[in-house]
Amino acid sequence: MITKHVQSTVEEATQTIQATSDVVNQSVQGTFLDTVEWFGNPLSAWLFSVALGLVVFWGIRLVCLAISQPLTKITSVYTPRGLSFLKKFLLKAIATISPVVLFILAIYVAEIPLKFSKPVDAFFDPFPIYALLLQVALWIKPLTKVTLTHYVDAQADEKQRLSLQTLMGPVTFLVVLVGWSLVLLVGLDFKGVNVTALVTSLGVGGLALGLALQNVLGDLIASLSIALDKPFLIGEFIITNDFKGTVTHIGLRSTRLEGLDGEFLVIPNNDLMKSRIRNYTRMQRRRVEHRFNVPYDTPLDVLDAIPTWVTEGFKDFDKATLERVHLADCGDFAFVFEVVYFVEDADYTVYRDVHQAYLHHLLKRLAEENVSLATMPYTFQ
Repeated sequence: MITKHVQSTVEEATQTIQATSDVVNQSVQGTFLDTVEWFGNPLSAWLFSVALGLVVFWGIRLVCLAISQPLTKITSVYTPRGLSFLKKFLLKAIATISPVVLFILAIYVAEIPLKFSKPVDAFFDPFPIYALLLQVALWIKPLTKVTLTHYVDAQADEKQRLSLQTLMGPVTFLVVLVGWSLVLLVGLDFKGVNVTALVTSLGVGGLALGLALQNVLGDLIASLSIALDKPFLIGEFIITNDFKGTVTHIGLRSTRLEGLDGEFLVIPNNDLMKSRIRNYTRMQRRRVEHRFNVPYDTPLDVLDAIPTWVTEGFKDFDKATLERVHLADCGDFAFVFEVVYFVEDADYTVYRDVHQAYLHHLLKRLAEENVSLATMPYTFQ
């Protein structure tokens, strides 16, 4: 449908150029330009042909250059309040019009005023379609990059931007591969090749290839799932199965973690998405539950005072919020107290600092009141 519409437009333009050429030839009829011939065409037709080709090539080329000169300054750094995405997209499309495409169009237009045999004319007839398909194929990569860059830069979170940037290359490659394949199929269809039979045969081969590369394709799909679902980002601490560490890279096939001991972990994306992932970096607050035992011979008034002693300590902790303190149970060998509090920070070091301060206050307060912690009695045989 698209190629037929392009052909119709090209035919109308061809008729207009041919009519203009006839007028030029009539105006120089009987002159030196009309009497000198080369390959069956008068010199006037050749001069008009060269001039027409130069006008088409350099006319479009200069317009594109004039627009693309400020483009580098305008779009070099994206700012959310800067140029809109649509304008950037259109400017990039204009700036990346290929000189090769313009040269093909110039040759086609320059051939119109000249009269050659039918085989020669038939050779030049598909040039506009070829030029259009080639330009569309050449547009795929830069326009995909503009779109992805706009999406990535629009993200407010820096970690999210870094994670998406690692996937820009693979996604661009896939889009370019699919785009060039579609352009090739359209070109073959225009030449009269049975595309349906070709796609069917390629489908059988693709099925065999897919079975052979199912693990690689699974990792590829999983990487896209990570990019879209964002269960974790670069710089976040995660635990999956028996592995834990900070995410350093999200690739097309695998994700890399830096373990707590400094080891380098590489986990296939497909395995990662099949497992349970615990993301500790996105935790807004950490819930801590701690139990301690006091002997059964502890007086009741001391048991009643212990929650107050614990509560007093949390008044000095900036990043901790006490939820409750209770005498939770009568254990096998001692009274059991349960303390539940929240650390208002996801950082593990902050949690350890707060818990250390809490334990220090608890031990100090119990020592001041001559209350000891109960330990499980040992039975010697």
